[in-house]
Amino acid sequence: MQDRELTPNVVTYGSLIAGWLKEGLPEKAFKAYFEMREKGLNPNVIIASSIISGLYKLGRIDDANMLLQKIVDVNLCPELKHIYSFSNSKTVLPDAQKIADSIDRSVTKCVVPNNVVYNIDVAGLCKLGKIDDARDVINYFSPKGFTPDEFTYCTLVHGMSLVVKVNEAFNLHDEMLIKDLVPNIAVYNALINGLCKAGNIERASRLFNKLHSKGLAPNVITYNTLIDGYYKIGKTSEAVQLLKRMTEEVNVPS
Repeated sequence: MQDRELTPNVVTYGSLIAGWLKEGLPEKAFKAYFEMREKGLNPNVIIASSIISGLYKLGRIDDANMLLQKIVDVNLCPELKHIYSFSNSKTVLPDAQKIADSIDRSVTKCVVPNNVVYNIDVAGLCKLGKIDDARDVINYFSPKGFTPDEFTYCTLVHGMSLVVKVNEAFNLHDEMLIKDLVPNIAVYNALINGLCKAGNIERASRLFNKLHSKGLAPNVITYNTLIDGYYKIGKTSEAVQLLKRMTEEVNVPS
């Protein structure tokens, strides 16, 4: 019998990506993902969800949001185009009830897991500063089986920080702990950013110094946020000291 060359398919790449992420080797997972795309293979829902989860755990929230949008772009669920148009609209948004009704109709036709669908909408609304609408959408779908996860809360905390609702952001952080959801460095980066925007640099610095006790290491985003906060209030010496510490502790590209 003539030997036939075995060609990896979507299922093969999906198994590789899930395996690498489970082993804590995201770079290998992403390499497999890009290799798959170069071969003209589009990711399925399972692959996309695995990578979104991996990006979240790395604190790469913007990248995770971009991938959520790519789920729409590669037509894994055409019905999501209508939903995402709401959350990316630059015009006046319909009220939360209309958005929720639209999502409700779409999820019945969509192969993407419901939590992914809801998180797409929440992320888009938060990006536009429509935090109250995002909360309303979550409240609407919670009785329908939507359980906000780490990604949902992280998106909300980022949104609250962007509009300088610091107390609300910390309340969300506390909600995560009550629900046994563990905030990662991206959540704390958002909290530190919100404190800096509010001019509360001392509290931001105290939170920064508590990160190691929480089992987290500040990354470049953490340092840059606090450095920028110091510069904006004229504390140049503190900013320079923190910059020096960053270059010593973080692998910063030259």
